[in-house]
Amino acid sequence: MQGLLVTYFFYPLGGGATRRVHALVKYAREEDVFFQVLTVKPQYYPSVYQAASREEAPLPEGHIHRTKALEPPREGFRDVVYTVKQTGGLKQLVLKIARTVYRHAIVPDQFITWLPYGLRGVKEIKKSGRRFDFILSSGPPFTAHLIALAAHRRFKAPLLLDYRDLWNGSRYYARPFPASFVNKNLEKKVLSSARFIAVTTSRAKQRLLQEFPFIDPSLVQVVPNGFDFDPLPFQSPSQGPFTFLHLGSLTPERNPATFLSAIKKLIEEGFLKKDVKIIFQGYVHEVCRDSIESSGLGRMVEIRPDEPYNLAVRRLQEAHVLIVLQSLANGGDTAIPGKFYDYLAARRPVLVLDEEGATSEAARELGIQSVAHIFNEREILEKVKDIILRYEKHLETANRSTDALMRFHRREIFRSFFNQLKSTL
Repeated sequence: MQGLLVTYFFYPLGGGATRRVHALVKYAREEDVFFQVLTVKPQYYPSVYQAASREEAPLPEGHIHRTKALEPPREGFRDVVYTVKQTGGLKQLVLKIARTVYRHAIVPDQFITWLPYGLRGVKEIKKSGRRFDFILSSGPPFTAHLIALAAHRRFKAPLLLDYRDLWNGSRYYARPFPASFVNKNLEKKVLSSARFIAVTTSRAKQRLLQEFPFIDPSLVQVVPNGFDFDPLPFQSPSQGPFTFLHLGSLTPERNPATFLSAIKKLIEEGFLKKDVKIIFQGYVHEVCRDSIESSGLGRMVEIRPDEPYNLAVRRLQEAHVLIVLQSLANGGDTAIPGKFYDYLAARRPVLVLDEEGATSEAARELGIQSVAHIFNEREILEKVKDIILRYEKHLETANRSTDALMRFHRREIFRSFFNQLKSTL
């Protein structure tokens, strides 16, 4: 089978935006499914997530069709938004106005600037004489779904949608009126043409069907995220400071401030000694850097740069406890961060700091009791105490059998996905 994958984010971009699509393309070949990919040139990707460029490409470059976009390159506006601390003045005012305009007027998202070039890319691929058995788009950004809809019409091939996050059903991506009205109609138009819709959690499926009751529930399948490496053999933590590790991005919606405050209080109470280490590895937004700097924990907190995935996962067993930070504002009511599954494969206790969203639900289903509200210092304090006092018990729970873990391996997940896809087509 031949498919055209439409996705804004692709190799060499790293981070959660590409982990799923890279694995999908890689494991497709094992199921005799082969992709051409329509995406943008790497110059438009934010430089803060370029660690993947040191990993093996998931697809030969000859199978990737890269286009321009009507936006500055990564050294321009978007890097300002991602990495530069806003301290006030004219620059802050301009960015505030730009964000307000974006949220109220730009649909479906700021990546609409890719649309004209993406449509041109579809036309050029059609001219090359290629044929496809299906068109698959992965979003966000949701502009990819609009380009895929055009490809579906041009190639007369079934349209399949991969919702890494919900569009209008996510608090993180939802827009205020009037953008919300336009966006919902755009999404309805895309969904009306879809033959298959993949979502990452059962909560996401429920929300999507509530928002769009015309959808046949049998067309919506839960295709969860997972890990993409062999489960690490169990190892007892090394001697040294009791270490907490968060792997991945820290954003304003995933701010560790309350967690750090709880740790500081435990030190002041004498429950914890100062031989504690907290590591944040990956991109850290300036708001979160401020929280870290003002926490009063000093050198106990370390920020490490992003690394290629295959190296970063090896760091997981250097820690005693692995931290998940998720919030409703970040779409956590229906989405589970990919790192949650990486943590499972590392066989380490997991501390889930969430707002009773999909991650909390998944954790409890797996027997993980270290779940606290991300903004409730008392809850976090009690869960940290419990992990430390009963650490061996938590470690025993984390040491799941390989068979139990393998259902979360992306190879197994996408094997099931492609079987469902073939039966649908």
